[in-house]
Amino acid sequence: MKINKKLLIPAAALLAAGGIGIAALTGGSPKGLPDEIYDSTVSGIRDSGITVTAYQSPVDFESLRDVNGDIYAWLDVPGADISYPVVQSSYDDSYYLDHTSEKEYSYQGALFTEHMYNTKSFDDPVTIIYGHNLLNGRFFGNMQSFYSSADNFRSSDEMMIYLPEKELTYKLFATVIFDNRHILYTTDFTDENAFRYFFSAVSASKDLGNNIDRESFPEYGDRVLILSTCLNGDRSRRFLVMGKLISESDHFIINNKEQ
Repeated sequence: MKINKKLLIPAAALLAAGGIGIAALTGGSPKGLPDEIYDSTVSGIRDSGITVTAYQSPVDFESLRDVNGDIYAWLDVPGADISYPVVQSSYDDSYYLDHTSEKEYSYQGALFTEHMYNTKSFDDPVTIIYGHNLLNGRFFGNMQSFYSSADNFRSSDEMMIYLPEKELTYKLFATVIFDNRHILYTTDFTDENAFRYFFSAVSASKDLGNNIDRESFPEYGDRVLILSTCLNGDRSRRFLVMGKLISESDHFIINNKEQ
């Protein structure tokens, strides 16, 4: 029997009720993973001296999956100091609203995507990663303050997704304040008109603190990554960081140069 997704309440629809926008949370594991795994992963990602003769992810996914089989990707935004595992539950899209990437109960949650709307390949037209806006700065806690700066938007304009078999690079084209609609629930991005209409609305947004690079906006057929968290001071709205895929590396690398 085919599931009618429109009849299901998406996890992100729970955000306004205190999910993604919780700003003053404390307690729980500070990194969501054992320190030695977290620290070695971040160090590997940002080590410019990696030299290999065939593609090799700097992320030890085998160790991460020993911690939690739901970990399938790693998000790294060096300029904004965001570097965390990405999880996806195969049965409950609200699970990681209040569970860490170690599956420990905590209101801090984890960075997650929804299995009802996104695959784990990042091949969808739009993939959305949700994360809490924490007062202590973890996860997406500093994202709005950092990317409300036009200088930061210009100088730190890339974000990376690491998968076991490849890595993806996205160039930022917008960091904007948005309403609290569930984007993947309300917009069919496989439809060209819907795709264009949505990003036209983003391009036309005028909120103070928005940063938009219209020359880099996606066209239909591009792949987009959106980071979504609650707006500071107004949990009925969202702060979104949007990037367009510009590079997909799954081949030979020598001295960090593609061959």
